[in-house]
Amino acid sequence: MPVAHLALRERSRTYCEQVHGWLRARDCFSINAPDDPRAVVGWFHTLIPAKVARAVVGLAEDGPVHDGPADYDGSAKVALIGLDRSHAAWLQMVESGFAPYEEVAPFIADVVWLGEVIEQAFPEARAFVRPGFDEPEAVARLLAGEDG
Repeated sequence: MPVAHLALRERSRTYCEQVHGWLRARDCFSINAPDDPRAVVGWFHTLIPAKVARAVVGLAEDGPVHDGPADYDGSAKVALIGLDRSHAAWLQMVESGFAPYEEVAPFIADVVWLGEVIEQAFPEARAFVRPGFDEPEAVARLLAGEDG
């Protein structure tokens, strides 16, 4: 496994551990409202390192050449979505007064760094089509309330 991928995996784990401590210290684990930025960060902080690990291990085991979509790109995409949502949530926490910027700036730096490194390591990740999530016709039917 390339050293850059090991660093990616380690930083995602460290992010998770530090965010977990931050959320626990503020008793945020009981917040479940999907529009509350603390709940968003709480949801994604454990998912990000799991998907990063699956992506880097999958790439190391399978290699970069595939006939079709690579599973590791799907995992990287989910990590990127979690990072995007977490980034927005951290900024929303500052705007809403839940936390001062200085307190969450290290977390924002982590999600930005992780996102940039994932984009470099998995350049096809955002183009990965997740069945049932990214298929335009299926999504349109769901939004219209139609059965598939």
